[in-house]
Amino acid sequence: MSKLIVTSPTDTTIRFERQLGASPERVFEAFTEADLMRQWYSDPSNPIIAVESDPREGGAYKMVWSGSDGQMIMSGIYTLFKRPKALHSTENWEPDWAGGEVLNDIEFHASEAGTEMILTSTYTSKDARDGAKGGAEEGFGACLDAMESLLASTAPV
Repeated sequence: MSKLIVTSPTDTTIRFERQLGASPERVFEAFTEADLMRQWYSDPSNPIIAVESDPREGGAYKMVWSGSDGQMIMSGIYTLFKRPKALHSTENWEPDWAGGEVLNDIEFHASEAGTEMILTSTYTSKDARDGAKGGAEEGFGACLDAMESLLASTAPV
């Protein structure tokens, strides 16, 4: 599996780049279809217990995890929905560990490996960005590993 490349192009952004061994259509579905999101966007120590997604521009999504410290909720709105090329969304956390609303812009490009995924997350401040960056590579990298395994083992939706 390929590695996640994490950079900070500006004081408020984190950029994630990764080659994934599935088509852009399948990777896009994995980011927007509740059944697929539930399977890869999880962690054994914080299992995902609920996922809702209205996969369309203006549609909402919500994920709920259960952990030793209680529930953690991520929710937002899909602000741009260009299947299978681009997905933009807002991201809000309860409790708010990210310093306010995060803006996520994801691009999906066909590549020799399958898909080049580029996610740029924009935070409200440098401090918020720095706080998020600490665990981003390990945590999001593990989720993308799980996504790639899932897409390799399942038929297209």
